[in-house]
Amino acid sequence: MSFEVDVKKVTGVLLAGGWSEIYGSSFEIHSSPAVLKDEKEELGSFAGGIEGRPAASWITEGNERVTCHLSEILALKWSKEGRKWDAEEKA
Repeated sequence: MSFEVDVKKVTGVLLAGGWSEIYGSSFEIHSSPAVLKDEKEELGSFAGGIEGRPAASWITEGNERVTCHLSEILALKWSKEGRKWDAEEKA
């Protein structure tokens, strides 16, 4: 089963370890690299990193970068209004 999700309105991601809250507009879906890179700095190997496999990334409220394969996501939370931090930044 599949459904369409507006990534700009995702507010949380449920992984095996619990809910992860999304900060700002950081949630994105992409093709995972074998090695993650942040600008020019290598961050290390992605667990199970198979290049081209669908993945998601986001920044948490605690300013931590999270990346996982889409198959690891158990559920998503989203809001009609979008993320609360986006609204605060616009005010």
